[in-house]
Amino acid sequence: IPTYTGSAACLKLVESWITDCQATHITHCSGDINQDTQTFIPTRLLFVGDRISSLLRLEDASIPSSHGADVKYIALNYCHNENVPTTHQKLTLDKKDEWKHHMNEKGLPLAFQHAIHLTRQLELNYLWIDSLCIIQDSLEDRDHESRNLGNIYSNAYCTISADSA
Repeated sequence: IPTYTGSAACLKLVESWITDCQATHITHCSGDINQDTQTFIPTRLLFVGDRISSLLRLEDASIPSSHGADVKYIALNYCHNENVPTTHQKLTLDKKDEWKHHMNEKGLPLAFQHAIHLTRQLELNYLWIDSLCIIQDSLEDRDHESRNLGNIYSNAYCTISADSA
């Protein structure tokens, strides 16, 4: 397995896994990766860009009219190291409005940057990362979103994992 997630070999490997899943795992997965509609969309998603722009921003994805029913997103699962102080950006109430216009990708942990890059390489527009999509200084939002974690991961087009962030 390639050590750099942005390599052509890694992308080819991921694409082969997705193709295999589409062809053989449909009866084992909770959702149909081939279907065009999803029954659940997280409250917020990161828009990582499209063919025109690679501008990173936060979007309120729970508004049905803004996305339609065919939103495909990647979910990132990573190891939270509670013994190390969090130095990376995280979503807070005071950043929410600013991030709807633009987020500083360079200020994010390398694992997050790699997930953004992989999402773009797979030609998907949306990524879900808990610390960037759940308002960290709102107990109400954290409680609400925590109750939906199973739905968030099970309805993702693909879930990727990083050993650390």
